[in-house]
Amino acid sequence: MLLVCPAKDWKSAVELKGYPGLDTGDPTPLIKHIARQLGLVYRVNPQAHKFYLDLPRGGGREIGTNPGRAVNVRANQVVGAALNWVGRDFAPGEPAMCMGFVRHIFESVGVNFPIVKHPYDEPVCNKYDVVPLTAFYLANSLSGEEIGKVFTSGKPRAGDILFWAGTYFPDGVDPRAVPNLITHVGICSDAGLCVDRSTSSHPVTERPISTFSKLACYVRPNYKE
Repeated sequence: MLLVCPAKDWKSAVELKGYPGLDTGDPTPLIKHIARQLGLVYRVNPQAHKFYLDLPRGGGREIGTNPGRAVNVRANQVVGAALNWVGRDFAPGEPAMCMGFVRHIFESVGVNFPIVKHPYDEPVCNKYDVVPLTAFYLANSLSGEEIGKVFTSGKPRAGDILFWAGTYFPDGVDPRAVPNLITHVGICSDAGLCVDRSTSSHPVTERPISTFSKLACYVRPNYKE
């Protein structure tokens, strides 16, 4: 379920009285109240002058022409589950759990992915003798065709898995490999936005995909319904 309301039309969309902000033209307190009552995730996009109420376990994106919207029911569930973690600690105190978070989100909606045999950065790993090539919790372990279509250009959609290269210097890795080695992973939550758990132990965050300078590739999962 998704509620979307352009700011200029909010009074005609929600006919309720007695909430702070009704006289000032600010619908935020009312919408936050509705979110709490219904157990929804509250988000606001001030640039677009719209607010969103998302089901924590899967109500989708803005209906309309939003280029980042999820186009698959299961992808909507993934985005909802990821957004529900924003501001919360995942595996507190444990480093390098970005892939652990991503796998947890997919498993929470009934999707279990294998370790890919040929990750996107395999040529780099082989050239510089990076060992292991991949593993269950390594950031590149879903960056292959077994998971879905791999893209190196274009605009990610909500629900896509994002892979960044060179976000930090892994222990024991040849420095020449770092700029092209996948070191971080997250989930696209909307056009230009991602949800990720940082390599160091910090709460889950929704932030611009451009926070990290090199998006190596992204994968659009093939969901088996």
